[in-house]
Amino acid sequence: MHWLDNLSLKWKLLGGFGVVLLIVAVQGVITLRSTASNERTQEQYADSYEAIVQSEQVYGAVLTMQSAQRGFLLTGKDSYLEPYSTGWEQFKNAIASARSHGTHDAAQVARYDDIETRVEAWRTDVMDVYIQTRRDVDAGKKTFAELDAMLATGRAKAEADAIKAVLMEAEARERELLGERDQAMIDSSTMLSRLVMAGSGLSVVIGVAVALFLTVSITRRASVVRGRLSSIENNCLEALETGIGAVEQGDLTVSAKPVTPKIDKPGKDELARWRRA
Repeated sequence: MHWLDNLSLKWKLLGGFGVVLLIVAVQGVITLRSTASNERTQEQYADSYEAIVQSEQVYGAVLTMQSAQRGFLLTGKDSYLEPYSTGWEQFKNAIASARSHGTHDAAQVARYDDIETRVEAWRTDVMDVYIQTRRDVDAGKKTFAELDAMLATGRAKAEADAIKAVLMEAEARERELLGERDQAMIDSSTMLSRLVMAGSGLSVVIGVAVALFLTVSITRRASVVRGRLSSIENNCLEALETGIGAVEQGDLTVSAKPVTPKIDKPGKDELARWRRA
């Protein structure tokens, strides 16, 4: 550590404060990064929550279409098809929203795409076919026996159940992601709090250490300077007074040679130069 003693006071002070400022700067950068990460996690948490809401809307739309179609098949009244059309529009909006909020997970996007494909096929190939068959019955083109035979296959319910299974899988995954992101936010907040505490504590410790180092360094050098000044006062001045007194008495054989203690490891800072002087 001898090289530290040779530094000037200016560089010692700048170095000490620089170390503390560096720690504060690093802590600030890490805090900003942690905060940004936490904000991203919060956005993903909100997306998962909204995706769950929209998944339930999707399922509700499917049930609405299914109920409306059954009412029309039983009565043949077009008024029952209004909820059927409304349910289809609700489905399209909800599945698009669920997909947009699930973009953080490619598997979820694939599930929503699969659900959309299944519902479109279910509507076109099954539900609309049954509706048209019921119209044909009213028009005398087909019989109720033919309609009953189609319904007896249970295809509409089977495909609706398959759609529900994929929806439940997608919702379960979103709830899992919701829990993971909730825990991630908790962990991030805990880590940030610990980081702030650790960084602040480290700054205080290093600041105190730097202050102690500078105090000891300056005090030690100042002590040497005081010692040399005392030596001059006690020894050198006495020798000079003796020499001057001898000269006044005409004795030129007495020599006055001031002697000060030898400096061990004098150093090169300001105090070292002062004490060498």
